Amino acid sequence: MSEHTPLIIGINVNEGTARDPNPHVPYTPEEIAEVAARSAQAGASVMHFHARHRDGSMDHTAAGYAAVVRAVRARCDLLLAPSMANVAGYDVEQRLSNIVPNQADPRTRVDLLPIDMGCANMDLFDPQTKEYRSTDRVFVNDVATQTTLLDRCRSLGLTPYLASFNISWTRAILAHAAAGRVPRPAAIVFVLGGDEFVAAHPTTPEGLRAQVRMLPADFPAQWLVSSYRGDVLTIADEIIGAGGHIVVGVGDYAHSERNHPTTPDLVAEVAAIGRRHHRNPATVAEARELLGVARHAHR
Repeated sequence: MSEHTPLIIGINVNEGTARDPNPHVPYTPEEIAEVAARSAQAGASVMHFHARHRDGSMDHTAAGYAAVVRAVRARCDLLLAPSMANVAGYDVEQRLSNIVPNQADPRTRVDLLPIDMGCANMDLFDPQTKEYRSTDRVFVNDVATQTTLLDRCRSLGLTPYLASFNISWTRAILAHAAAGRVPRPAAIVFVLGGDEFVAAHPTTPEGLRAQVRMLPADFPAQWLVSSYRGDVLTIADEIIGAGGHIVVGVGDYAHSERNHPTTPDLVAEVAAIGRRHHRNPATVAEARELLGVARHAHR
């Protein structure tokens, strides 16, 4: 990858995160669209989001996701990577039930499908009390689920957006690629973790390097890096200098030490770091080409 490859800046705008301590987490379609538009102006090209009700609770319906997509499309053309309906006990088709009904309509179809490429204990650790806050939050993504979701991407016209928390997940990506299930280039998100999220590699240069070194030199891929419950900006220079891309957002981390910025504020900071490395923010068209996302009409 050239050191001058445009820098893809993705945003994780809300996840399941509450507005305490950062009040800038968007819930409604209008709020999400506002963050999307301002982030696009600052240099973002990809957005991951969860549909939420006005009270902040999760909205797993196709109608809820359609409302977000319509609102965003009216404001900007970011590549959209919505969450599936990841409810405990749901099978694959139930998890896709918030997306599949919308793919036939150009006004509500999306571009990428985030797929978690392994199982994980999602319980958060409290660094203050030195205890887990829960002990039974297991996220199951077995090989059958991974295979089915990769196959469904083809039928739905979606690009797989492959999340990896650790080396074993990255090895799973490479195994599916060897079987011909992963399109080239592969779009991979290395999800690192802060002190609370111990299921992922730590948000450190060492944690990043361990993941990047797993990718064969001849494996065509674009890799992005986020940090859940951690500050990805602390290793932004290393990510960008190594040819990677960055995902930021107040859905991942409150950034209290930065006085609770907005997601567009974070995008602007990443863009500035990228320019110091002679990597300008990727346009949506450039991000689409780099990630191998098919072009569809959105109107």
